[in-house]
Amino acid sequence: MKISKVLIPTDFSENSKKALKALRIFIDHFDCKADLIHVVPLSAYLNDSISKLGLPLDMGDDIYPKIAEDAKKRLQSFSEEYLDKNSSGNLIVEIDRKASNSILHHAEKGNYDMIIMSARGGDATDFLHGSTTEKVVRNSKIPVLALSNEFHYDKIKTILVPTDISDFSFEVVPVAFEMANKFNASLNFLNIVELYNSGMFMESMHSQEYSGKINSFNKENLYSGLMERLEKFFKENALDQFSIKRNEEPFYDEIVKTSGTESISIPVRTVIKKGMVAHDDIIDYANDYADMVIMSTHGRTGLSRFFLGSTAEKITRNLESPLLTLKPDPKH
Repeated sequence: MKISKVLIPTDFSENSKKALKALRIFIDHFDCKADLIHVVPLSAYLNDSISKLGLPLDMGDDIYPKIAEDAKKRLQSFSEEYLDKNSSGNLIVEIDRKASNSILHHAEKGNYDMIIMSARGGDATDFLHGSTTEKVVRNSKIPVLALSNEFHYDKIKTILVPTDISDFSFEVVPVAFEMANKFNASLNFLNIVELYNSGMFMESMHSQEYSGKINSFNKENLYSGLMERLEKFFKENALDQFSIKRNEEPFYDEIVKTSGTESISIPVRTVIKKGMVAHDDIIDYANDYADMVIMSTHGRTGLSRFFLGSTAEKITRNLESPLLTLKPDPKH
């Protein structure tokens, strides 16, 4: 995974500083540069109030330029505190009604590889309020790392990959592999079979090839079907460098990446669980057993629904560990 340029939104709160602290880790591992962005909230209410008071002030000419100037100075201060000259990039101040729109706009036009932001902003601001981060997670075309707590790479021993056995969910596996390799971690695949919705796995299959393994709640059958499905995904998507080394003990395998005569192996455990509401079970499992979560933001209609955008947002809001989300290729 190439990470050479990242975008860091900040509202200057203590929570938003988590992203800047995490950036130091990514600079060490990926040698990347960072642009900082702050969005000044456009307030129609304030504009109307000043007009009614008859004050000789214009929001566009007098108020917002001053706010933007102050914000630029604070960004400069943040940059000097958390970044060195080699990693510090542009300082961006925008004025917008919706912070998420500005963040997404700059993320797309600036050719960034990742957005790193706090999952929660300051109590007194809407800029990085959960809703902003959730909108960025749902709509970003590039990976988003959302942080509820500080990021400690030396504590990342288990990376959780929720999967609904769709190609959409498997797209994150190569990225999860690279992250596990960088942080010397292992992988956990988690498949939640929603009790009221278990039959829908059949509807998600392109053929009847895996029907006997997917259509009933048998952990070993589901596990075997997941592994076979992942192997097929590697072959069909020009990912032949990846393979699965099946071990004698079920649910405990290895993903192997081969390049020439060299290979890297990452341990992977597969967990199959029954659940009532998938996103709640993902959050509970992750908060108990995972140090980082990597997942797709969308899934195929007709699956167990926990990869629809709204679920990714709910996980963003309630997860304690770092969450890296990726938007899947629509061709899958």
